[in-house]
Amino acid sequence: MCQIAENVIRSMQDKLGEAQAMYDHNKLEWCNQYIQVLRKIELQKYNEISAKVFEFMDVHTKLSPAEIQRNMDN
Repeated sequence: MCQIAENVIRSMQDKLGEAQAMYDHNKLEWCNQYIQVLRKIELQKYNEISAKVFEFMDVHTKLSPAEIQRNMDN
């Protein structure tokens, strides 16, 4: 998902450059807004994925009290 969004953003940046060359301020504004929306979606997805990874790690990597004590002794 995020790689696709980055590819779209790269294409949008090309369109942004074309709009700048043509002094098309409406298109510039639209491109910038579209890029901001995509970046916001990417950030949400990264946060969701990170939360799931950390939750998995928290559930599956907990040490028992005996393991914690053994680690402290070493």
